[in-house]
Amino acid sequence: MLFVFFIFIFMYLSSFIEASSQAILQSGAGFYLLAPTSISQPGTYKLAQDIVGTVTISTNNVMFDLNGHKITGATNGDAIDVSNQTGIIIQNGIINSSNNGISINSCQRVNIFNINFTGQSLNGLLLVTGTNINVNNCNFQAGSVSSQTVGLLVSNCWDSFIINSNFTGYSSSTTGTAILFGASGSFGNTTNSSACTLDTITVSSNASGIVLTDAQNITVSNSVLNNNTTALNINSGEHFIIGNTFANNTTGLSLSSSSNLVNNNAFQANTTSISYGSGTNAFSGNTLN
Repeated sequence: MLFVFFIFIFMYLSSFIEASSQAILQSGAGFYLLAPTSISQPGTYKLAQDIVGTVTISTNNVMFDLNGHKITGATNGDAIDVSNQTGIIIQNGIINSSNNGISINSCQRVNIFNINFTGQSLNGLLLVTGTNINVNNCNFQAGSVSSQTVGLLVSNCWDSFIINSNFTGYSSSTTGTAILFGASGSFGNTTNSSACTLDTITVSSNASGIVLTDAQNITVSNSVLNNNTTALNINSGEHFIIGNTFANNTTGLSLSSSSNLVNNNAFQANTTSISYGSGTNAFSGNTLN
């Protein structure tokens, strides 16, 4: 009887050690992640604990729930990498990295929900060459790393939405930018982003709030941009700026391109509410206080 008991204990400990060495464990219809790994099978995955390293998603149709946990990218590594995939959901956790927080490259139908981005050295969220990418209820908070540059960098993306999200503290005087549509050519593409929407976002206490450089037909609507050095800087393209509040910025709206539609915005207590270039734009229903 004692011999049987010891055999049972040995088998239990062996299975526990084996399970502990695995990065992914299956549980019912889903999977749990215990360590940095590559997800190569469609399905639902939950993070079981805080981890350090990179999670790579290398298959279509994955829902990755961080389950309230934190992924810290290893030195010079992203926290989550997704390339050339369709049907990806990433939600419910904290992202911190010395490189990019989450990198999405050449993907379609990607949804990023309820993620806190904090302390990235490069970009919180990098979106390159994608369609139908939705970012909802996320917080972008610049960390203490002096080289940290951009909260959200969008290059060569279409038909995508950034809604109900906050961007705060990208305050480096030379590089701090909360949201940048630009960098065409830097990632092997030559096409500007187009037909994307920023709605119901808060952009606060940044050196540059939103910068539209390599972009066309971007809508910025129903949002609050306050306490930035320059809240919204439009360098090129034709865009729609509708129903926003620009408050307590050094410069509220800087316009260097033509044929922008600027309607029903409130400009309150900015040092300079609107800075004009040489182009012709359409204004209607705006208030300046």
